[in-house]
Amino acid sequence: MIINAIHLYSSNVKYAEFSLDNTDHTQPYLIQSAFGLDVDDLRPNFYALSGDTRSKYYNLASEPREITIRIKLNPQYGAGQTPSSLRDTLYKAISSSRTSTVELRFMNGVTTVATIFGFVKRFEAPLFSSNPEVQITLKSDYFFLRAPTRTVVSTGSVSKTAPVLTDSLSTAPHGFRMQITFTGFVGSLAIAEAGSTEWAFLIGQSFTTGDVLYFSSEENNRYLYRIRSSVTLHLLDTLNSNAVWPLMFPGTTNLSVSTSSYNWNDISYYPTYWGV
Repeated sequence: MIINAIHLYSSNVKYAEFSLDNTDHTQPYLIQSAFGLDVDDLRPNFYALSGDTRSKYYNLASEPREITIRIKLNPQYGAGQTPSSLRDTLYKAISSSRTSTVELRFMNGVTTVATIFGFVKRFEAPLFSSNPEVQITLKSDYFFLRAPTRTVVSTGSVSKTAPVLTDSLSTAPHGFRMQITFTGFVGSLAIAEAGSTEWAFLIGQSFTTGDVLYFSSEENNRYLYRIRSSVTLHLLDTLNSNAVWPLMFPGTTNLSVSTSSYNWNDISYYPTYWGV
């Protein structure tokens, strides 16, 4: 991930920006250091066995991410700024709405590469220092940095029985969303990693022409349901007992689907990053 600035937002309003490559003395906030933008204390969590080779599957998890930014206050007195007014601006970002969430946007020029949401855990302001600074610590329960908008896959060339999904941006594994419309009767639907001899994700529900399946394996928004004639049927209880949700990994992900009696409607995902 290449970035040259970090912007602090709350309720979609920008309160401060911190340049990483073009710091000059006209900027009211000068970043001095930042911690928590890398990866620390990962732990492997076992979650399944592969059906054929009995390999153990692990995901790598971490404690909630804490990001600490130390900022030098650089008031432009000619513009009416003071250290106190700059501190007050940052204080206002702590809880500017009922959600009390703040957002860090990681920028490359005018492009937002990734974002992270959280809560201000600590705001330290040594009031009697000759060099006025503040240090803000943000805590986020969702560890990963994630692009603000989805990448939509062009489904015209995606195979039905052996789809290949390519993600050249992400550095971390992540879920994805898909939507398909069935073109014939299907007794059950199964998805697995290519080359597997057993179906890791088996939906024990029949489908017929015109049924639309909605699927998401995103960690914080998983769902699985079918719509037939405007009637919604949730399908999580039809999954096999050892179901392993399909994921996308950095680079190329090769999957296998048990039928071709459907058309792709949509595939999308958020590029996801371990850190800066």
